[in-house]
Amino acid sequence: MRYTGWTVADLTAEQVLQLINDDEPVDLSSLRLCVITEGSKRAFDGRRFVDAVLPGWGPFFPGEILLVDRVTDREVFGRGRDVTDWGVTVVYPESLDEARRLSAEAKARAGESRG
Repeated sequence: MRYTGWTVADLTAEQVLQLINDDEPVDLSSLRLCVITEGSKRAFDGRRFVDAVLPGWGPFFPGEILLVDRVTDREVFGRGRDVTDWGVTVVYPESLDEARRLSAEAKARAGESRG
């Protein structure tokens, strides 16, 4: 195979997102950042919802930063999880810097609560 000098670094960010999205174009204005900041305070005991002893995170991780669809609140890439279905607290930051700060704070709180 002949080396052409081309690398993945030659792709634009939009082209990378399109590849991740099954080669479908991505309308960046339809996305927003979402940070999982608190676990759910409710748990299902097999019969009913009860107060949780420890926060539950469902399929999420403390401080996880996601790109979600503005209308459906589902993650666009990955498993398509809906952040509103699990009782976790989510924050929609105005900037990536704010998302990173919120994420770090949530991770620190979760680490403290786990001992």
